[in-house]
Amino acid sequence: GIPARGRVDPLVRTVDIVPTILGLLHIKPPAMDGQSLLPLIKGEPDAPRVAYSESFAPRLNFGWSEVRAERSREGKFIEAPHPEVYDLRRDGEERTNLFTNPSAPPSFARPLIAQLRTIERGDPFSNVQRGQSQLDEESRRKLTALGYVFGSDTKSTGPRADPKDRIAYWELFEQAQTAIRNRQYPQALEMVRTGLSVDRDHGIAMPSLSNGPIRRNHHPADVRTHTLHH
Repeated sequence: GIPARGRVDPLVRTVDIVPTILGLLHIKPPAMDGQSLLPLIKGEPDAPRVAYSESFAPRLNFGWSEVRAERSREGKFIEAPHPEVYDLRRDGEERTNLFTNPSAPPSFARPLIAQLRTIERGDPFSNVQRGQSQLDEESRRKLTALGYVFGSDTKSTGPRADPKDRIAYWELFEQAQTAIRNRQYPQALEMVRTGLSVDRDHGIAMPSLSNGPIRRNHHPADVRTHTLHH
């Protein structure tokens, strides 16, 4: 039987949940990314897993770079304009970035980097950045279903900001939203303008530039003036 409670030490992933449930129901899973966790639950040996993660919210919502990561039980590689590598065996809190020499990353990170590069080559966003294709409607539909908002991904070439370098501006935008909710519209507009002075492709902040005047019942011309002043 399956123990009611328990914990396994190897790395597991959310994509492993569905094949595990299907295995418990004795249903053969279709082709999918995940692997059943039943061998681990039963204490049987199983092949090590590698977990892939991504977030396109910085790119689609703010015009910044997307962030991807590949990790094993031993290490993690984070792909961003400023890449990061962490030895999870010695640095579980990820405090020391070991990506100091792009041409000679730590040995444990090399297979993670290679696997991530393989994923990127087949990814529609990477192809758009290289000017090789346009993001198809099916990809947009799937990403929208995951909660992504489109409107900022207008720049297909050129460097994008690392989200780590924009934390202060994200916090400023959050403060602006709080100010709008508190009807402190002049302060909110000034905060939004400050953010847009750094990130003109900030697709979430741009509507906020007009949100304050609209809520104050200003004439549409006033809204247009606020926007064009930026």
